Amino acid sequence: MKTGNLQILVSWTSTKAIRSPDLSHPLGPDKPF
Repeated sequence: MKTGNLQILVSWTSTKAIRSPDLSHPLGPDKPF
């Protein structure tokens, strides 16, 4: 459970880190969070 959640969190964070430079807004216009 914990490992799976950690992997999801890491993958989600990486996606945000990759998307952020392309968007003026760090969360992205289409992201609810």
